[in-house]
Amino acid sequence: MKKITEQYKLAVWTAVSPRKRSNPIDRAGIYDLTKIERKMVCRVVSALREDGYPIASDIHGYYVAECAEDMDRVIMESRTRMKNYVRAYESVVKLREKLLTKEAT
Repeated sequence: MKKITEQYKLAVWTAVSPRKRSNPIDRAGIYDLTKIERKMVCRVVSALREDGYPIASDIHGYYVAECAEDMDRVIMESRTRMKNYVRAYESVVKLREKLLTKEAT
């Protein structure tokens, strides 16, 4: 897995920083500007958020948050995604338990 570099962070922030909610940029657009792969763009955005950059997102792409409501959308989307991951995880655990039971018989 590639390392998130300061160069990647600068490139992604440069692509996102002029954007507002009315004009977001999606991962493909960031790729076109930076040649950073889409999956890496997500990782870089997460790293920038951890560094305190106010990057919001919606179904249309990334933009700079101008108010708390912009980040509320990110929080809600993240919460939904986490719930889906938990459900998927729990399903896999149950399937594994069924397989173990089947193997034991």
